[in-house]
Amino acid sequence: MDRAEIVIHKLERPKEAEVLFVHFISICGLRGFAKTGKRCSLEDDPQSAELIRKLYRRMNRPELCEPTEVACMWAFVNSTFGKHRILKEYGKGSGVALVLQNDALLESKRVMVFNGDVKNLAKDLDDRCIEPCDVWITPFEDDQALANELKKLSGPSSSNTRLRLHGAASEARLFCPIKPELIHKIWIEHSDDDEAMNLAKAIARLRDGQH
Repeated sequence: MDRAEIVIHKLERPKEAEVLFVHFISICGLRGFAKTGKRCSLEDDPQSAELIRKLYRRMNRPELCEPTEVACMWAFVNSTFGKHRILKEYGKGSGVALVLQNDALLESKRVMVFNGDVKNLAKDLDDRCIEPCDVWITPFEDDQALANELKKLSGPSSSNTRLRLHGAASEARLFCPIKPELIHKIWIEHSDDDEAMNLAKAIARLRDGQH
C-alpha cells in the first residue's frame, strides 16, 4: 500500500470481489479524530441505542451489547457504490470520509456487517414490520465472500429467501474505535478545503508514527 499520500478526491468504485468500508465524518468529527487519535459513533438518542441492543439480543448476539465504543461504517460493493452520493450526508455536508484498510479490519476481528442501516432495522424489528429472519448479521472474515453476499442481498429478491438489503447499503460496525492505523485513505471532495487537508495530514502523521 502506498502510504505516502493519504488524501484522495474521488472515491473509487470497488471491483466485483471487493468491499469498500467508508465512514463519513463531519469537519468537527475530523478535528476530534486528529486531536484524540480515535473516532467513535454515537447513537442519536437513548431509545435508539436500546432498540439496537434489543436487536442484538433477538439475533442471539448479546455480546454486541457490551462494547461502549462503536464506529459505524458503510460497506459498499460494486452494485451499491452509487448510493454513497446519498449516504455522504452522514458527514453533515463536509464532503469528507475515512476509507478503512480491509486487511486491518480483518485482523481486528471486530467488524460485523448488517443488511441495512442498523438503527432502521432495529426500529422495524421492534415495530414488527420485519421478523428476526429478515435481519442478516455476519462477521467480516473474507473480502470476496462478503462481497458475494452483499451483491446477493442488493440484487432482485429471490422466491426462496426473505433476506434482502434494507435501505441504500449495508452498515458495518466496528466494535472498538477507529484508530489512525486503520485508515487507508481520507476522501476530501473539495481540494480547496484547507482545514480538511491539514487535518488529514495530521492524521497521516499519527498513522505513520510521526508526532
